[in-house]
Amino acid sequence: MDMDDETSGARWPDRQDWPTSRQRMGAQQAASKLLDALAPERPPARRDEPASQVLRVRSPRGCVLQGARTAVSVSWFPPLPSDAALGELQVIGWRGVVSRPGQGRQAPGSAEAVSTEVLVPVENGVGDAWLWQSADGKQYDVSALTERCNELLADPGQLPARAS
Repeated sequence: MDMDDETSGARWPDRQDWPTSRQRMGAQQAASKLLDALAPERPPARRDEPASQVLRVRSPRGCVLQGARTAVSVSWFPPLPSDAALGELQVIGWRGVVSRPGQGRQAPGSAEAVSTEVLVPVENGVGDAWLWQSADGKQYDVSALTERCNELLADPGQLPARAS
């Protein structure tokens, strides 16, 4: 056994348990597909378009759905190359107006996080489809999670309470 085998064996004991590059790319594409469903990237609105009741703001790694008095933010945290995980998705329910990415801070107390949920990508086993699994074991496909996020705009307290 040479020195390289010893070092890599100590650093990554169960290499076969690590995600493949195909799995990492699949999880990244699943996150992009979800964010596109929640807040599609589109050109600036025309003047004559009616204003939507929900402002949908997209950033490269997440989105904010802002209603009149509530908001939902969805953030994707991809894994580091040294992680054995596939990344995680954080969904936060808010009361108030959330400052958008790249914008200055809103007035103090303008938004309060009332609930949060962390989901991880899991392979569906059917085709290239991925599911999102919560800590309690519930699994959502893209359309179900999109619907859940839209429901949270009406009542952000549906998510598990935020740990203080």
